[in-house]
Amino acid sequence: MNGYGSKSYAVESYQSLFLKAHYPLEFMVGVINNFGGFYRTEFYFHEARMNGASIAAPCINQSDYLTTIYGKQIYIGFIHLKSLETKIAQHIALEREQHGRYRSLNDFMRRIPAGLEQVRLLIRVGAFRFTGKSKQKLLWEALLYYSNTRNHMKNTSELFDTEPNEYPLPALQRNELEDAFDEIELLGFPLCDPFKLVATNDYGNTNARELLPKLGTVVTILGYVVTTKNTSTLKGELMHFGTFYDRQVKAK
Repeated sequence: MNGYGSKSYAVESYQSLFLKAHYPLEFMVGVINNFGGFYRTEFYFHEARMNGASIAAPCINQSDYLTTIYGKQIYIGFIHLKSLETKIAQHIALEREQHGRYRSLNDFMRRIPAGLEQVRLLIRVGAFRFTGKSKQKLLWEALLYYSNTRNHMKNTSELFDTEPNEYPLPALQRNELEDAFDEIELLGFPLCDPFKLVATNDYGNTNARELLPKLGTVVTILGYVVTTKNTSTLKGELMHFGTFYDRQVKAK
């Protein structure tokens, strides 16, 4: 690398360090939106949380195609929602900017030509939680809407901008962990504490902060995998590195 290249890299490195030190949340959102960095996207959200941010699932009235930040509230962008079509993910925010916030699930379905399967993805990830309705009720409403749409001419359904009748449904039980499993499937990671998903109360006999005083002893520790790397020694022997964080990690 020549002198000019070295100076340019040094300036860029200094700028990055300055932004990370003084604007950590905005910096992390920038890294997330550029899909940069060494680690998986999940851990840049985690780093933002460590610096005081609250991480929210995509929301049709708050999120954009890319991840956005409002103060200390970070909304995951629709780009991270697996199987959501790009044209729909981009159109949600554009339609909202042009014609106002979405008033309900029904209002959204009238304005966005998404189809039942795409709407199901948004419901399951919690994008309609502003309605205060359960995912089961929202899924039922979506099914009724598209079922009725198939039985009516499009122009007729658009003639009247009215909300559908509310139908009473039996109380449906839902475990809070189901949301986490939906997030793992649709986003690739849970938004809750991942240690809540472990089917054991045995978290080991130590944590990362206690490792140094226990040097030379056998310990057990429950960790969440950040990244792993296979390499070899100078003698060609296999060597494996792993980076984890433990359940004692707290936000700053």
